[in-house]
Amino acid sequence: YNIYNQPSQEARTITLIPLDSRPCNTQYPQLLAEMVQYSLLTPENSLLDNFLQPSNTAQLWTWLDDAVTQSEQVIIFTNQLFNGGLINSRNSNSYEQIPEQLTQLENFLQKYPDKSITIVTILPRLKPSQFDETLWPYEVALSAWGQTLDQAAANNEPLPPIPAEIPHAIAEQYRNLYECSRQLTLTLADFAKQGLLDRYIIGQDDGEQWCPSNDIIRQLQQIASDNVTIIHGADELTMLLIANMTADNQPTAVNLRYTAPERLKDYYPYEAADLETIINEKLSLANLTLDSEAPYTIIIHNDSEQNALAKRWLQNTDDYYLALADIAYTNKGDPALSSELMDKNSLDRISCAAGWNTAGNSLGTIFAQCRIMDTLSHQYFYLNKQQKKTALAALYQFKFIRLAEDYIYQAILSNPLRSDLENWLLMDYTTAFLPNSQSEAQQILIDRFSPYQTILKESFEGEHQIRLGHQTINFTISQFDGIVVFPWARAFEIQALCTFELTLNH
Repeated sequence: YNIYNQPSQEARTITLIPLDSRPCNTQYPQLLAEMVQYSLLTPENSLLDNFLQPSNTAQLWTWLDDAVTQSEQVIIFTNQLFNGGLINSRNSNSYEQIPEQLTQLENFLQKYPDKSITIVTILPRLKPSQFDETLWPYEVALSAWGQTLDQAAANNEPLPPIPAEIPHAIAEQYRNLYECSRQLTLTLADFAKQGLLDRYIIGQDDGEQWCPSNDIIRQLQQIASDNVTIIHGADELTMLLIANMTADNQPTAVNLRYTAPERLKDYYPYEAADLETIINEKLSLANLTLDSEAPYTIIIHNDSEQNALAKRWLQNTDDYYLALADIAYTNKGDPALSSELMDKNSLDRISCAAGWNTAGNSLGTIFAQCRIMDTLSHQYFYLNKQQKKTALAALYQFKFIRLAEDYIYQAILSNPLRSDLENWLLMDYTTAFLPNSQSEAQQILIDRFSPYQTILKESFEGEHQIRLGHQTINFTISQFDGIVVFPWARAFEIQALCTFELTLNH
């Protein structure tokens, strides 16, 4: 693979309207793109959603009309462009302008027939939004009713009546959210079938084995075409798409090793499909194939009681590529593995480790990064010195993020910190900061992260040696500095940022 066979910067730029403004949908895919010399063009933060503040969709359309001329490939999340962001798309009122938005999108697609355009829609989750003051008081009853609605639809049975404890207007608002999503996805699937867009992807957010969005998926499956993909997941999809778009058509073979292979048919928290189904879907989108003899090994740690086995494999596996998809816990990496992963020797030998949010999020992150690393291994020889430094810097920034977010904040600091913030009246039960309390919460975060900041600095600074395929790469990192901040006015996640000097060694 020769990077110089691709003639223009436009061909190596992807325009993205992200799902929302969180780091997982902006910063993470940006770094993956940098590893393979692509630019990711995204709207400035002022145009995007900010927690409970939806984006200005009219301004986003203006930005998109200009940005699309600078790239050949485009990714558009309708939750952002139509609804104002993922959180806002959980409110049925955000669908009131969908007919006009669809007309605007159709005109946009017809205006740029030479662009490769991928549209993504994330279906609503089972639970109503905790920020919806109308529906949230009925969260338990609505969620239980939503599950029975799906069970009845799946079995072609009459739909159950509205439970007595749910007011009729509340029930209709809840059900209307899914019906609005159904009509939107059916229309866009028809756009794809007509060839108006290259690809339409429907993701599913925070589901369970039974949830109303399953019925939408069943209907879409009946009319699916080659350019319509249905996949369980949300926040990891941009990374998988970046990996897919920046690689050639030759698949990457990987060897998956499970710490609990007997749990492949389990439904993990917030997933609407079993583990095996989720894995196969994400492997397909990343263009990864299975081969037990492949020199690319991904350890899937899927049972918290098997952390000793996971640690042993991490220490004793010596392949071209070694990664850890840590799904033993929800919304954190396994704390038993934190010290192992932060060790200086592990930093070079383990290509990536992810253990954040849902099982699907972590799996998608690892599969995307694996595909990106294979692409980089084929490119690396052809890169000039600065391009090599850029790729390696992005790789180690991504490693810092995963350690700081998944294995320090979420695995160690988050629960006691969030408990203290709530007890000290700085945060409410949703993890949202109370008015004028974010700066104080931020300082507490900095203080508690400080010891780990020192540990990471010691691991990152100094000489490094990694393998990219058959190549051994030597380089030195100096002047390392890493910080963590709250990207939104809540304590649910952090944003990890680092700077350093990278010198190639010969």
